[in-house]
Amino acid sequence: SAFWVFDEELFTGGDPLRVEGELIVRGDAPEVGIGTTVMSRSTHREFLDEPNPAEWDDTFAELASIGVRCVRTGIWSGWGEIVPDGPEMNEDWLRALEAYILCARRHDIAVIFTFFSFVPPPLEGSSPYFERADLARQQRWLFEVSKRFANVKTIVWDLINEPSFADPEQLWLCRPTDARAERIEFLRWLEATFEPEGPRTWEDEVRDRWRLPPGAPILPPTDDDFADRIVFGQHHPFRARDYLRFASEYFGHWAAFHRRALEKGGSRALVTVGQDEGGVNDRPAPHFHRDAVDFTSMHTWWYDDAQLWDVAMARVPGKPCWVTETLLMRREELSGEIFRSPDHRAALFARKLALPFAGGATQVMSWAYDVNPFMDSDNEVSIGLRRVDGSYTPEHRVFRSLAAAFAERRGTFAQPADPTVTILLPTHDHRSPRDIVRDGMTRLVNTLVSLGHRVRVVHEELAERVLVGGEVVVMPSCRGVLESAWRRVTANENAGGARRLVVSGWFERDDVERPATRLGVARRHLAATESVGERTLAFPLAATQSVFATRHDGVPDAGTTDAARALGWIERTPGRLWHHPLPIDLSGDTSVVRDLYRSVLGAPDPSPPGLFVVAIPRTDGHAWVVVNQSGSARQVARDPDGDGPAPRIEITVAGEGAGIVWHDRGGRVTVSGVGLNATSP
Repeated sequence: SAFWVFDEELFTGGDPLRVEGELIVRGDAPEVGIGTTVMSRSTHREFLDEPNPAEWDDTFAELASIGVRCVRTGIWSGWGEIVPDGPEMNEDWLRALEAYILCARRHDIAVIFTFFSFVPPPLEGSSPYFERADLARQQRWLFEVSKRFANVKTIVWDLINEPSFADPEQLWLCRPTDARAERIEFLRWLEATFEPEGPRTWEDEVRDRWRLPPGAPILPPTDDDFADRIVFGQHHPFRARDYLRFASEYFGHWAAFHRRALEKGGSRALVTVGQDEGGVNDRPAPHFHRDAVDFTSMHTWWYDDAQLWDVAMARVPGKPCWVTETLLMRREELSGEIFRSPDHRAALFARKLALPFAGGATQVMSWAYDVNPFMDSDNEVSIGLRRVDGSYTPEHRVFRSLAAAFAERRGTFAQPADPTVTILLPTHDHRSPRDIVRDGMTRLVNTLVSLGHRVRVVHEELAERVLVGGEVVVMPSCRGVLESAWRRVTANENAGGARRLVVSGWFERDDVERPATRLGVARRHLAATESVGERTLAFPLAATQSVFATRHDGVPDAGTTDAARALGWIERTPGRLWHHPLPIDLSGDTSVVRDLYRSVLGAPDPSPPGLFVVAIPRTDGHAWVVVNQSGSARQVARDPDGDGPAPRIEITVAGEGAGIVWHDRGGRVTVSGVGLNATSP
């Protein structure tokens, strides 16, 4: 073991982290690269209760040697011992964290510190997001920690890890509690959000939205309201859907409240919230707490095919986006045998480290540098890069390769490219108890990126605030759209409207399926197989039982190009609005869907089918994320300068290979990852 004699100069030294556009910068260089989570190799999550600075120092030295410049850590349990009921903080705990920061500073490594995990710690029988006693205790802890670490320049505050908005007994869900304070806030939000025009009251509007009879009480949803069913009877799915929106917005207020506590304590460190894929679905979404944080964070765990979708759902204009947790969940066969071979794990991890950079993320951090042997979970004890005996997992080779490559090129990275396509996401579909769109949205983002587009997502509730006008907007296969979002996207460009609007399916309804005029077209039932010119699209049963197609009989075509017309597109407004009668994104026929979007959006820098080859912006040199989704080796070429005369980079990537190809000053070409080779003739 070891101990520190407190070193004020080291503790407060170093260059501060700051935000410049969509980059986090330290000193004169952007923090673009690979990081990890560090607790303790011997006590893991108890690392601040049983501190060992010698172990921390060894680990930070090892990480610094391979190019890691930022780690994440924090508290996953035991808040009651750290934040007692009385006025005094736990001094031993504070000194342990000081020693941890000193070890990191000794190796010039920045630290993201996480305060809470999953839900804020409640008092006995209370609701931690609403009860004043809970909020005061939470705020006091943040204030005291901020005051103690106010002069640390290389720290970042993560308010809560993977937040749920629910009773602590219902983690990973978004459900109301029985707390009176929550019911009061929910009613206030409903009144402020759904105040109608004319003589109707907000109560009338809410009852109409939820299909309640006149005079029925307005209450939070029941658990049954969140479930899909063939007959809804006395259950109210739109009540659940509105609650999910309330939860995301109210979580944003909670985050802003605690950010103010940190500022009152004197810290000016950056603030974030590390949400996982639950925020892509029904838990607090990064887009709704964007104003409370300096950069957004996403954890990419479960959906290995949705790396680009996860980043798009976290990234917001004008702020950096980091992936602050990723690795691989254990996967077993029915027999209990491990499904993935070591080589397959390494290749999949390379994909999960590389693809977020193609989506505009600028840092990707692996969870758990050290395996945690104390968890009573076969899944948890398999996650990590360094085993208990000090040996390394196959994923560590990938981690070292990419971390070192980014560190070598520190200072050469530019701002992420501006989006070329904006997806307007209708909440009616995405947060519905009858959600059938996740797979389709994942395929859509993958398709657009493979065509060379840069993608961002805007929730329909935020369209009036976020859409700036003049954008290319895709409204994919929705069943209805919020009136304010439709007005915004179809307005004049100077008033925030789209420069080009690409829509599909039938959606002559608002966000709660009340009739509304959109394109003025009739509907028909969707068939399991539909013709698209000379080709076909197949639709699953979930789509044919839930979504309508459009009758285009007699709808005028303002002059669709031959390629688009041959695939069924109708140009409703010359040069501006294209409509396809089918909900094309709900089909799994990716090659047809790719051609459909290519015909109306073009392909500025297409990757061959089955490949992603996406440039990472650099100020000095070039880099490409390369991911092969097929099982066989593929070849592709890239011209570094894009103007022809420069030597082409010839890239070969093995089946399921992934990583980054680097082209540096002087023409040097190198690769990092799995199964990659590149040469410059």
